[in-house]
Amino acid sequence: MLHLHVLGWDADDIDNACQALNEACSEGGAFDGSTVIDLEFSAVRELLRADLTSGAVASVLLVAETLRRADSAAAALREALYDLDAFAYKYAGRE
Repeated sequence: MLHLHVLGWDADDIDNACQALNEACSEGGAFDGSTVIDLEFSAVRELLRADLTSGAVASVLLVAETLRRADSAAAALREALYDLDAFAYKYAGRE
């Protein structure tokens, strides 16, 4: 998530991309039956309609896959995404 933030993505950008990827892999979606983390990089670029670096694609896939799960890691990531700037400052040790 921090990699995407450094690339200029804001919380809405990340949330919207993750939501699009998870919806595409859900029933009736363009990649129905696929898991988010296993999507081809070219499919992610096409779905998000963006010319993303492989690092950005890998990052958004990992974040989307984590947010999809209903566990403590997903909850923590959702909380960090809610206030991405504060999370980034805390991570950098600049509280």
